[in-house]
Amino acid sequence: MIEFQSLSILRGEDNLLLSDFSLSAYPGDIYRIVGKNGAGKTALLRTVAGLLPPYDGDILLFQNISLTQSASAYRSQILYSGHAHGLTPALTPYIQAEYAAYLEGASKTNSIIAAQRALSEFLPETLHHIPVGRLSHGQKKRAALACRFVTLKPIILLDEVTSGLDQGITEKFCHY
Repeated sequence: MIEFQSLSILRGEDNLLLSDFSLSAYPGDIYRIVGKNGAGKTALLRTVAGLLPPYDGDILLFQNISLTQSASAYRSQILYSGHAHGLTPALTPYIQAEYAAYLEGASKTNSIIAAQRALSEFLPETLHHIPVGRLSHGQKKRAALACRFVTLKPIILLDEVTSGLDQGITEKFCHY
């Protein structure tokens, strides 16, 4: 569960993006944030991810992990993926997915299993061992999704995750 408690978000010195927002989100809930460019969607996601401090209020995870009181414990529960794919062009999706799993604490064997599982969901096998720099924009996005999902966190925040993806992979992703 995520509980927003009188959350306010400020951009810059005086641009209040969100004021006194309260909401409880429960396991299995999916929310889609829509708005005009510059409205603060990314700022909201980055705040919920613990990357930006709230101007006022707090966010609680599972009724006892507070963003303002224990930020590192809070952030360890969240998978956040921003706009950019974040992949290294010279490395293959497979190497990057395996390394992502390892960084999350998986053993070498489990990193290999996690990389294979995630990549098989999002990217044709023929592209697993091709350097990311040689992939199309959509293929890079798919590889990035696989790298994000090598380990699952209780809370997943995705910013413009389906932009640049074809309809089939978008539907597959939504059911993953």
